[in-house]
Amino acid sequence: MTIILYTTPQCPMCKQVKKFLDDLRIQYEERNAQVYANYLLSKGFMSVPLVEIDGVIYRVQSLNTLILILQSHNLY
Repeated sequence: MTIILYTTPQCPMCKQVKKFLDDLRIQYEERNAQVYANYLLSKGFMSVPLVEIDGVIYRVQSLNTLILILQSHNLY
């Protein structure tokens, strides 16, 4: 299962999501959303953090949202 986390350096929620995933020892690839802006915009996303799991991109609005996303993929 491939997990990609799209972040920006100035995003406080991104830091929380990274810490949460790290604490759970869930492996992920972090990508700078600014580098992937065209790709993310083409998918309809304009803000971060975003998590992509097996090709599906989700907007992470809170840690509760992240937990629901992880549960739907049997990762939490």
